[in-house]
Amino acid sequence: MFTTIPRASLLLLALLSLSAARSPVDADTEPTDVSIVQLIATPDAWEGKLVRVRGFCRVAFEETGLFLHREDSDVLNTWNGVWLDIDPASYQKLNEKFAFAVGRFTARSHGHLGAWSGTIREVRKLGPLSTRSEVEQMGRMPSKPKGSR
Repeated sequence: MFTTIPRASLLLLALLSLSAARSPVDADTEPTDVSIVQLIATPDAWEGKLVRVRGFCRVAFEETGLFLHREDSDVLNTWNGVWLDIDPASYQKLNEKFAFAVGRFTARSHGHLGAWSGTIREVRKLGPLSTRSEVEQMGRMPSKPKGSR
C-alpha cells in the first residue's frame, strides 16, 4: 500500500521544508528613522522597536541622553529627551554635540531618576551628526523620519 515517490519530488519536498525551517528575516534589522517628538508623543508605537533618532547629546554622570534642543539640555528639561543606556566614559567625545543613536526604544524605562521620556537600550551605534557643510559636500540630505511630512 506504499506508493513510490519519485526522487525529484523528494528533493523538492526537502528543499521546501528547509526553506520553511529557516528563521524568518527579522523586520527589525534595519532601524527606522524617528524623531524625538514622535517617541515622546506616541511611545506605544515605538515600544521595543529598533530606531535611529537624532538630537543634542549630553554625556555626563547620571545625565546621558539625547535632547530635542540644545536649550533643553541647558535647563535639564529631560522630558524633552530620551535616556541613552550607554557607558558615558566611552562616548565623552559626543558630549554637547548633535548626534544620532541606533537602538531599541522603550517608554517603560525613564532613565536616571525616572526623569526622561523613554530610554534607548541596546545601543548599536552612537555618533556625531554631519554638519550642514558636510551634508552639502555629500550632495544629499539625511533621510526624513518615518511618518513626517
